[in-house]
Amino acid sequence: MKTNAPVQDPPSTGGATANSDNLERTRELLFGPALREIEKRFGRLEERLGREISETKEEFRRRLGQLEVHTKSELESITNQLAAERDERNRLLRQLASERQAADNSLEEKIAQHVESSSRAARDLASHTRDQHRLLTEEMQQKFDSLTANLARESAALRDDKTDRAALADMLSEMALRLRREVPDLPTHAG
Repeated sequence: MKTNAPVQDPPSTGGATANSDNLERTRELLFGPALREIEKRFGRLEERLGREISETKEEFRRRLGQLEVHTKSELESITNQLAAERDERNRLLRQLASERQAADNSLEEKIAQHVESSSRAARDLASHTRDQHRLLTEEMQQKFDSLTANLARESAALRDDKTDRAALADMLSEMALRLRREVPDLPTHAG
């Protein structure tokens, strides 16, 4: 800034310098207070803009921090939710595997019981068949023995009842002789 003190022109420059100096003084007189006021306003405006920019930066940082905290919180919540869902799926998978294993064990047990029951039924059937076969064999043996005994009895009875061949031959020879009348009559049997 310029001072209001009169400036002396050097002797050699002459009138052009004096006019410039006068013009400068006139400007100072006319516009000086307004320019100083404008400079003060610009200074206050710069200070206010600086404060507002600083406050805006601070507000931006604060909100950015809040956004970062919120984002981290949301990410953590989502991560926890995903972990919980993963744990639940794993639990359900383990439960299903356990249930399937139990069903497999139950099925194996039922199959084993069925096999045992079938084996027992087959053994019982085989035992029953052997018993029936033994009973039928015994019955057939008894019938065979009975028939053999009956046949032996009948054969003995027939032997007892039948005429001896030699006796029959003698009797037939005697009859033939009688028919020829070569043999004297035998006495008749009384009786």
